[in-house]
Amino acid sequence: MSQDDLSKLEIAQLESKLKTAQVLQRTVIGIFVVIVLTWIVLGLWQDNLPVFITTVVLGVVTTVPANANLKRLKAEIARRRGS
Repeated sequence: MSQDDLSKLEIAQLESKLKTAQVLQRTVIGIFVVIVLTWIVLGLWQDNLPVFITTVVLGVVTTVPANANLKRLKAEIARRRGS
């Protein structure tokens, strides 16, 4: 989504997109937290360390683009409200 696409949307639509993106990001983070904690609690990370590290890295890498999208949406909402 480009900056021009954001400028065409109403504030209510931007807030809706922001809320949806936040829910999606929290869901993805929650899934990866459960997976990593399961690996740790069951002690499986010791048996297959490369897969465990890959899972942790994948969890971090998937949240970075989502976080950038959230910041862009928040900045556009703030710009329109004059904050």
